[in-house]
Amino acid sequence: MGKSKSNGKAIIIVLAATVFTAAGQLFFKMASGLMTESIFSLLINTYFWIGIFIYGIGAVLLMKSLTIGDLTAVYPVFAMSYVWVALVSLFILGEAISTMDTAGILFIVLGVSVMGVSGNG
Repeated sequence: MGKSKSNGKAIIIVLAATVFTAAGQLFFKMASGLMTESIFSLLINTYFWIGIFIYGIGAVLLMKSLTIGDLTAVYPVFAMSYVWVALVSLFILGEAISTMDTAGILFIVLGVSVMGVSGNG
């Protein structure tokens, strides 16, 4: 199997990993709202454990993508997790996204797209 075919499949898998990673971050944010100064509050925090589980799925998917694709093709796509986190922050948490944040998101999307077109994807 050629690397470009492997890279295409790996990129699809890593995109799924970015979604799971962003979802895990959402649960970590929700868990942080329930934390106190005691570490025990974290250990009994359901959102924390859900976040760990979902984030773990993302990590496994990232590792799988790295086993079948080139690091130079796969890992830059992982930056899309920042895009999903920004969208989750905006639409689910109601956090503000600045003009500079929006510009950064566009640069990430553009950068990932350029790398894909350049033959690494």
